[in-house]
Amino acid sequence: HTGHGVGVTGHEEPRIVPYNEVALAPGMVILLEPGTYVPGEWGVRLEDALLVTEDGAEVLTMHEKGMMG
Repeated sequence: HTGHGVGVTGHEEPRIVPYNEVALAPGMVILLEPGTYVPGEWGVRLEDALLVTEDGAEVLTMHEKGMMG
């Protein structure tokens, strides 16, 4: 999956996948977590938390994005 809902447990509905037709509603918090993998070597996923609003979404994630070094 590319993302999921969050609440009492770590991974909740709705699952954010191409075939899921569940509508997101204001007040829902979802995590988007795209990933990339090299089979048998490594993988990484970065999560962003979003609050669904009446007119879109508010990003709740507070960390900076970019290359470290």
